[in-house]
Order: sequence, then structure tokens, then C-alpha cells
Amino acid sequence: MKNIFLKMLSIVIAIGLWMYITNLVSKEKNFTIPVEIQTAENMISLSQTVEQLNIYVKGPAKIIDELLVSDFRIYKDLSDVTHSGNITIPVEDLSMSLPNNITIERIFPRRITLNLDRIVEKEFKVNVVTIGKVPQGYVEIKEHRVNPTSIKLRGPERVIANIDTVDTKPIDISGLIWSKRFAKVALQEFVQGMALNSDKFVDVTVRIEEETETIAFSRIPVRVLEPVKTPFTASIGTSEAYVVIRGKKEFLDKLTPADIKIYVDITNLDAGVYDLPLEGKAPEQVLLRGVRIDSISPASIEVIIEPKS
Repeated sequence: MKNIFLKMLSIVIAIGLWMYITNLVSKEKNFTIPVEIQTAENMISLSQTVEQLNIYVKGPAKIIDELLVSDFRIYKDLSDVTHSGNITIPVEDLSMSLPNNITIERIFPRRITLNLDRIVEKEFKVNVVTIGKVPQGYVEIKEHRVNPTSIKLRGPERVIANIDTVDTKPIDISGLIWSKRFAKVALQEFVQGMALNSDKFVDVTVRIEEETETIAFSRIPVRVLEPVKTPFTASIGTSEAYVVIRGKKEFLDKLTPADIKIYVDITNLDAGVYDLPLEGKAPEQVLLRGVRIDSISPASIEVIIEPKS
């Protein structure tokens, strides 16, 4: 029984002695620690040559073995820097927070260079970006509706100096066969990873239509639309027009030049010289099928209205 007690006591003493020696023995270990940079509210770092530092620390083995990256903090406060340009920081100028009884033996690299810029606000026109394809037989009309059409955004002064437009985040139009409104569409940042305008959104209506073709008719007579009983006579500078019609091919193929009416309206006008727009009309049955007059040339003509002699 006495021997067993002595053996147990020996084991306890041995463990205690080992723990004591372990705590006295120094040990070195390498850690990779992120560098925190604090800038003024109106400043931003466009680039940073070093994001992390390799540090070699030394201390009691027991403490070293239990250390975590989160036990260290390396940072630099640049809140008083308000000018744009490069700034180099030697590691000696960095603030460091270390656990007790730990010393830094070596640090690499020895300096950090930042490219700072001022944050300014500017107004930009919104450009809609889409991805994906609509089904066959349909087309995306590029003149999408955006609300608002322009927006004030923040960005690095040197980056946005020569930029006048901002892109939306891509809108997926795959499979769309009609126009669709997308609410609260986010905008692309001017510098990747810098969310300066995460609170800014626009509403976008993506316009989708059935695929169409055009047909052109030349020498369409220009008529004068006037009251049945009028004390005036009208003469026009151009008697014929060139007309482009848009619609689905199956309906365009049925049209003839005689189906298209081009006119100038002088209703309610008194004597005088006018520059009036040409207007057009297609048969009602094809208008109901989506056929429309795309353009009329010339767009307007001179009209002289005189009293009847």
C-alpha cells in the first residue's frame, strides 16, 4: 500500500514539474495577422499593398501553444489624413495589441503603402444591363424605362471624374415574352468591393416585344385634311411621302401602298404659312395586330392657307 502511494505521488510531482518547466521554456511561432486601417469618413483606400503581416512571436511555450489569430490586433488610425495620394506606413508606426508575456521577434513585410482618395458625390445617368435571352420570336427593346433616369451617387473623386453613367446590376430577362417591371434594382459600384451606394436603387421596366419587320412604301400621296365647308384653300410644298411600316411579316405582306393614308391636318387653322407634321394611318384590322407606322419622311411640310378668291 505504501509503495502504491509513493508511485502516485511520484506521478503527480512529475506532472507538476513538467508543467512548470513547460511554462518556463520559451517558444517561437508564426502568425498571419490582418491589418486594420481606419480612414476619415470622407476618404477611402483604393489599394493597399499589404493586407496581412507575418509576425514571429516568442513567449512561454504554454501560452504560445494556446494563442489564436484573434488574440492579436494590428491597426493604423489615419482619420487625420484628408488628402489624396499614396501614403507609406512603416511597421514601426503601426499600433499593435498583443497578449501578455508575448514579444514580437520579426515582422514581414516592413511597410504598407495605401492609395487614398476623397469620396465625393455626383449625378449619373442610369444604364440598364440585362443578361439572358428572350424566346425565339421576341426581342428586347433597348430603350428601357428607368425611374429615376439619373441619380446622385458617392465615389472616389479620381475614379468617377470622367464617368457620367452608372450600370445597374444585371437583370435576368431569360424567358420573358412581355415587358416586366423590376423594383429596387441595385447599382454597380465604381470600385469592386467598396459598397458606397448600397442604399441606392432604381425601378426598371424591361421592354419585350414580338419580333417584327419593316416594309417601305414610296410616293404615298399627301392629302390635306380640312373641314367640308371652309373659306380657305391650302397648297402644300410636298405632295408625296416615304413611309416605313413595322409589324409581323404575315400582316405586312397583305399591305399595299393604297392602304396607307398620309395627310396634313389644317382643321381649325386660319390663313397663314405653317410648318405642319405629316400624320399617317393604316387599316384598322392590321393596327389591331400590332402593325404601326414607324416613320414618315419628310416629317413635316410647309402649308400655305389662303382665302378662297
